[in-house]
Amino acid sequence: MEISHLTKCYTANINKVLVLHPAFRPNKLLVYTLTVAVLFWMHIPSYAASDTNEPEPNAVAELFRPNLMYTHQERVNKIIQILEKESVEESLSNLSEYLLFMWPGEVQTYELQYKVEIPLPGSIGKREIMSISGNRRFLKVTDELSKLPKEQAAELVNKEIIFSLQEYNQLFDSFLKMHALPEENQNNKVKRQGMSFAGFTQDSKPTLKAIRYKVLALVLIAGNLQLKQSQTAIEKILETAIEQRNRFYNKDMWDISISFPVLAFASLYHRQILATGVLGTFIEAEKGDEVLKSKGCKMASERLTKFDSPVAVYDQSRRQEGKATDYSKGELNIKYLAPLDDSAFDNLINAVKAEQVAVPVDANSV
Repeated sequence: MEISHLTKCYTANINKVLVLHPAFRPNKLLVYTLTVAVLFWMHIPSYAASDTNEPEPNAVAELFRPNLMYTHQERVNKIIQILEKESVEESLSNLSEYLLFMWPGEVQTYELQYKVEIPLPGSIGKREIMSISGNRRFLKVTDELSKLPKEQAAELVNKEIIFSLQEYNQLFDSFLKMHALPEENQNNKVKRQGMSFAGFTQDSKPTLKAIRYKVLALVLIAGNLQLKQSQTAIEKILETAIEQRNRFYNKDMWDISISFPVLAFASLYHRQILATGVLGTFIEAEKGDEVLKSKGCKMASERLTKFDSPVAVYDQSRRQEGKATDYSKGELNIKYLAPLDDSAFDNLINAVKAEQVAVPVDANSV
């Protein structure tokens, strides 16, 4: 059933009401608008379920088409069905699909107040961790990779890192050319030029924001699963992130109106996730605990559900309907560094490198 057809039906009924009640005629437009809104709202749950003209969605993006309206739980169920059909390789590749990093929506409504300053404040970074933790495809990939031999899991992760990092670098360079142009009479300092962080292009290809989240998710996976064969791949990401930090910390070159949002929302310089990846892939867990203690750093963790949980940790139904997180399918624990500033981050990374264990180089990780 098309929305236009529903509108015609509603219009006919509303006009009957207005004819029967002349007192409403002076405010006919207002009554019409409010009534249409209420009727649409009441009709949403049955509209998606009874619509036989729309094919059953077989991709996540299809679930969010403007002409389809689902309740939160209907969309959850359909996403689970889609993910169940994906192989672990397909799910890894599809991690660049931005929608699942931003849905079901808890992250979008979570207020994070950051002080705009360079160097970046130590508290920054929670948004990305929440977005990644709320992505059901991330939960699926992490769980399935944990059941594979570490060498095999690392090979799959490295393959995606190589491809994604190359794509990220290209998109990042294009992003700067588009949004960071030197202004006249500003001592050649680069200032913000209408920066945009869209998740997708019109043809649904991943943009910088989507690939960034994928790379950070892969780092978090490698660190949590302690994939030592991913050491080289993680080091390349670390080098890229440090280069970005050094570049945009140059206050003589970059105005804070661009250096802060670029580093905070577009760069790979995410201290908590990077440190997690380095700790998990560079040294053994016992030695990592010793380094953390010696540097006064701590690990935080998220008690998450499996991807097919009816109610996951960041589901809207928890906040809007008061439902409890459903761990009946099992749980998944994700660790990451507690917030740390540049100094603590540098000290930790240097200490880890001092204890770094040599790992045979895998051709797929170079």
